[in-house]
Amino acid sequence: MQKTLTSSESVIGNLCHEIAVNSYRKQSLLISINTCNNHDLYLRQNRELEIINQRSQEILQLASSWKRNKSLDQLSIKFLIEITNRSLSKQINLEQLT
Repeated sequence: MQKTLTSSESVIGNLCHEIAVNSYRKQSLLISINTCNNHDLYLRQNRELEIINQRSQEILQLASSWKRNKSLDQLSIKFLIEITNRSLSKQINLEQLT
C-alpha cells in the first residue's frame, strides 16, 4: 500500500533536507574560514555563515510553532527540531581538521 504525502509532510521533509544541506555547507565554511588568508573572502564566508544560521533559526521557530498544531505529524516536527538544534549547535574542532 502506497501512502500519499500531505502537503505538511512534504514541507517538513523539504525543510529537513534544507537543514542537512545547510549543515554540510556550514561545516565547509568553518573549515574555509579557519584557513582563509584573503580578508574579503573571509568576510564573505562569515556573511554566508550568518545567513545559514539565520535561516536555521527561522526554521526552528516555524517548527516550534507547528508543534502546537496537533493535527500535524508530531514525530516529523520533533525530528525537524532535533536536526535544526544540532545544526545550530554544531561546533567542529578546527585544529583536528587542519
